Amino acid sequence: MVERGPFLPREEDLESIRHRGGISPEKPIQYRDWENLSAQAEEHYEVHGQAREDPTEPWRSKDYPCPPRSHEPPTAEVLEIPKARGLKTYPAPVGVRLNEGARHLSPSIHCDTCDG
Repeated sequence: MVERGPFLPREEDLESIRHRGGISPEKPIQYRDWENLSAQAEEHYEVHGQAREDPTEPWRSKDYPCPPRSHEPPTAEVLEIPKARGLKTYPAPVGVRLNEGARHLSPSIHCDTCDG
């Protein structure tokens, strides 16, 4: 199963799929049911992200509970290459208890061991 973000599968991951080896059966839970559970888990784990930035992202009932996490300088530098070529990048959702506006109050301070 291909996951979207930390918890959410794509709709087609739960449907019947025909492939060279045969047919993978439809899953007993539908995307609409999974999406609600995923939204609850994202709240619990304080997932940082930007909904609807990924053009392949399935529909969702809510935005991510926290804004996207900022990039470390090496990551920001690497992302300049595709941007310079006209490609669109988007933040990957991540579950981390981080308050970038008040790091001293965060359970995570985004130290060197947390480099993306």
